[in-house]
Amino acid sequence: MTVQALFYASLSLQPNMRREVARDVAEAIHDAALAEDVDAALLLSLAFHESSLNPAAVNAKTGATGLLQIAKVHHAGVPLRNLTDARWSARTGANLLRRAIDRRGGVQSGICAYNGRA
Repeated sequence: MTVQALFYASLSLQPNMRREVARDVAEAIHDAALAEDVDAALLLSLAFHESSLNPAAVNAKTGATGLLQIAKVHHAGVPLRNLTDARWSARTGANLLRRAIDRRGGVQSGICAYNGRA
């Protein structure tokens, strides 16, 4: 999926999103998906589910932060920097998703593991 396609998908999911934020999210998702060999549309869908595509999202209850809602307590051993940075959150989330998919042997069970359901 191209950056442009991700950009327009972001805007269709969040019509009130500022265009520069949509561009940052699209580029972050695209680059992370390529780096971790994860489907970009899947990663965008996961980011929408996790944070409504808001790079600055913070879950007050769990402390999960960023575009892909990375919870520091659940991801020991993963270098966590500024998770409100779209690029870092997307790359960290894509890495965690790839590891979950590989560990569980499939996309569906990997997503469940990513969300702490398996």
